[in-house]
Amino acid sequence: AVILRNHGLLAWGQTLPQTFAILWTLQRACEIQMATFSMGAAIPVSEEIASRCTRDALQFSPAHGAGQDVFNALVRQVDRIDPSYRA
Repeated sequence: AVILRNHGLLAWGQTLPQTFAILWTLQRACEIQMATFSMGAAIPVSEEIASRCTRDALQFSPAHGAGQDVFNALVRQVDRIDPSYRA
């Protein structure tokens, strides 16, 4: 994934669910970073927390389903709201 200056985010993956998961994660990381800038000085993150975050990120690996379950849940949500997009 990349951040394009003045254009936004660009993500790619091996599947649509994986690409969505990468893009969502990058978008969320940007939101969190902007929020933390408003809080003042940085607070160091412990090695334990960093390891946990890395482990959690593995859910987006193709070897671990690449966010397929989250993607399927979001598709079901959209289907309930307006299934006409499938036509």
